[in-house]
Amino acid sequence: MTIVLDRVIRMLRHDKYLPLKCYASSRQLSDKFNFCECIIQCKYHPTHHESKQTQDYQYLELEKDRISQK
Repeated sequence: MTIVLDRVIRMLRHDKYLPLKCYASSRQLSDKFNFCECIIQCKYHPTHHESKQTQDYQYLELEKDRISQK
């Protein structure tokens, strides 16, 4: 069973332990021998590049707010 199918089934069953965000790569998502056994937090870790984008986005929003207040 793939991670995607497993997550859909868990969503339909209203699994309260299903993580909101899945960090699996597209290759891992479609691998038929991989399945979602995550509880509360995804077992795959986000890459450093993704977290850097999030930090830049937060900084950009703060700068927009600061400029609009002037």
